[in-house]
Amino acid sequence: MDDLQELRWEIDHIDMQIIDLLVQRFSAVQDIGQYKKIHGFPFLDQERQDKHVKALIAEAKKQWLSEKFVSDLWDQIYRESLQVQK
Repeated sequence: MDDLQELRWEIDHIDMQIIDLLVQRFSAVQDIGQYKKIHGFPFLDQERQDKHVKALIAEAKKQWLSEKFVSDLWDQIYRESLQVQK
């Protein structure tokens, strides 16, 4: 049972790192949103988003992550990013 607890602790620790990285990402997103407001850029850059997700999916496939999982995850992240920028 100790081994299971250790494995769960490892997952919990990784999950907290993911949260920390998301906080860092959304902080950068806020900065980008401010820049876009000041300079009159649209909040959504669909071409950049499509290219970025395509690159992430390519990398994820090398790491044995499914395309659907990565696509769905980044869809959620981009939706939240758009809200944070506004």
